Amino acid sequence: MDEKKSILAVREEKRQTIDAFSKDERERKKEAWGVYGTGYEHYSDTFGLVHETLPDFIESVHRRHAPYGLDLLSGTQTLASLDIGGIAVGLADARSQEQKESDENIRWQLTYDLLHERKLAWRAIRRTMVFHDIPAFDLITQRGITGFDLVSPDPALHFYHLQQMWSVLAEGGMILTQISSQDSAVLEDHRVYDYWSSLKGVKAVATPWKGLQLFKLEGAPKTLPLNFTPSLRELKEWKLDYKVGYLKTKP
Repeated sequence: MDEKKSILAVREEKRQTIDAFSKDERERKKEAWGVYGTGYEHYSDTFGLVHETLPDFIESVHRRHAPYGLDLLSGTQTLASLDIGGIAVGLADARSQEQKESDENIRWQLTYDLLHERKLAWRAIRRTMVFHDIPAFDLITQRGITGFDLVSPDPALHFYHLQQMWSVLAEGGMILTQISSQDSAVLEDHRVYDYWSSLKGVKAVATPWKGLQLFKLEGAPKTLPLNFTPSLRELKEWKLDYKVGYLKTKP
């Protein structure tokens, strides 16, 4: 009986510890990784683009078909500022009633935690695409380096999201994304961007603030492979996942 009480006491202590950690993590995440609600000009500043770049790109897409955008860690405001339809994914729906009315049947806000609910979020994105007849996205943006740097313990997170973004990107489409400081350094040190740009149908450009600009051109691969160089293999804290083409940490 005493042994059973001891086991229960240990379990309860463990539960309280986990709960306390989770609460603390949620608070840090809420403070550092909020819902961005800015226009495209702020994204242009972050990625070192002149302000006309994104509107001009969208206009070029308009000549072929109606453009769609996907904005991660954000509200729909950036998509609205470019006057395009699409999907935004953030921790909460912080839109005003006026914004919701403006978005109706054009833009859709999903609320998911892309750190801990990454698979659920991407399933929801794909379901929304099917339901609203969105074939692919012409512009995909993600500007969450502050939150990722402070709360992400998993370097594979960025590569997972990057592969998912690539898989739903239209031919001729553009990705603007931020990679955590640690992972960005690994990519740059091992010339992964140069390797991607050497592939048919891929153009990769490093941008300010640990950013990455990716273009998907004709003949692009379905996934973004890594150049498995000996020096990259020697990084003991990383494990290569050949099946999906991104880096994973050792368990």
